Amino acid sequence: MPTPRKPTALKLIKGTAQKCRMNPREPKPPLGLPSPPPDLTPGAKKYWKSVGETLLRMRTLSVEDAEGLACLCQALDDVRVARAALARPVLNSMGAKVCDGGALTYVTDSSSGGIMVRARPEVAMISDADRRVATWLARFGLTPADRSRVSASQSAADSPWDALFSAEAS
Repeated sequence: MPTPRKPTALKLIKGTAQKCRMNPREPKPPLGLPSPPPDLTPGAKKYWKSVGETLLRMRTLSVEDAEGLACLCQALDDVRVARAALARPVLNSMGAKVCDGGALTYVTDSSSGGIMVRARPEVAMISDADRRVATWLARFGLTPADRSRVSASQSAADSPWDALFSAEAS
């Protein structure tokens, strides 16, 4: 995956900003917790406020980030649901236990009469959801490594860089 673009404020702070590469009309949406989308699942809604408040404290969430926040919350809930399913034992159609709760594999008979060890489907579900969570955490700067690459938004009164950026654009 390519390295994400650096925010303008971060380029200014690091001294790597070049006038020819600056966007004087870069959008600056206002900070704020957006309303959750109506199709957000009940489990994902449980994450909305806590994750949103964390991002607001970091000054990295704008009112325009509803869809990205929804994806992060849904992926977090998908991990929770898949891990809960993995914790339950698996029973066959006659009620006999196929594997214990928490087991990553189960044993089944093959068509040739042999025994096969297979991974439980929940393992792949957890892996996929973990990958999506990691991607969205990185996009919002919620991991230690990614925080160093994200620039928090500031109001015009708080940011000395806005004045510098305006002077360079002139």
